[in-house]
Amino acid sequence: MTTEIIFAGFGGQGVILAGKILTLAGMSEDKYVSHIPSYGAEMRGGTANCSVIVSDDEVASPVIEHPDVVVALNKTDIKTTALFGSRTASLAAFAQDLPRQNDKFESRFYTDDDTGENQGFVTKDLEEIFSKQKFDSVYMCGPEKMMVIAAQQMRKLQPEIRIRISMERYMKCGIGLCGSCVLDDIGLRVCADGPVFDYNVLVKSKEFGKYHRDSHGVIHSF
Repeated sequence: MTTEIIFAGFGGQGVILAGKILTLAGMSEDKYVSHIPSYGAEMRGGTANCSVIVSDDEVASPVIEHPDVVVALNKTDIKTTALFGSRTASLAAFAQDLPRQNDKFESRFYTDDDTGENQGFVTKDLEEIFSKQKFDSVYMCGPEKMMVIAAQQMRKLQPEIRIRISMERYMKCGIGLCGSCVLDDIGLRVCADGPVFDYNVLVKSKEFGKYHRDSHGVIHSF
């Protein structure tokens, strides 16, 4: 008997983990198994898929064309609001091509100068946006001081919101051995444990939003 299963959803929903657990369970029962994960670089929120085959016979191909079971975890009614900011419009041309608003997506584009549709920082309209909609999760990347201020504002407006932050640090080895990108106090490596971290974890690090180290380990304030 052969059973073909596809798990599909967003990163962070346990799609890849579910595939691993099922594969290990099949191995523990002396079955032939194949496990093919597929996911993007987003860590959280990006597309994630996993194909698993469990069989009494050898698996000739791991490709699944007609699955016996599909586990779909995505929310079909999910709505996304995206805020983009840059010094000037020419530095973020891609953001200007995105749809501004429809049933599932809204985007706003901010610039420091007057070349964009909204002048100012992305934090400018947070109170207005959060007063209109309740958010489940927020994902941020960009200047660290900006992310600190934005996260603090969001927590005041919606205390239960989950905030994920992409950190940038100098990495020497890139595989978690050298320690050059370790965050002070919490001991997590940006290259191996991140780069995306939960805000509740980051606030325990004294360097978050305050300083970083260069290639020689010298501290520089933001």
